[in-house]
Amino acid sequence: MSKLFNNAVESIVVGIEDYRQNSRPRALSAVRNFYTGTLLLAKEILVRKVPGADPDEILGAKYTCSICDEQLTPDNVDIDNHGLCSYHGYVLSKDD
Repeated sequence: MSKLFNNAVESIVVGIEDYRQNSRPRALSAVRNFYTGTLLLAKEILVRKVPGADPDEILGAKYTCSICDEQLTPDNVDIDNHGLCSYHGYVLSKDD
């Protein structure tokens, strides 16, 4: 089995175990884990639909700054100005 599939199953199992604890904090964790497992399972299905393809190419969303076309990564994206790199997000929000 693939690592993606194993992670999906483990997340769903942990979600079910958390739910069985019957406490509010565990219930919130149960929802998060079950949801994560479901998303991972959906990704596994997508990967299996295109045998031989690179999973990163199928699943990896790539975004660029709408001003300078710089590749956005978690390190350089400005979360307050969606679609802009840190520099342009800062410049635009500073002038507002």
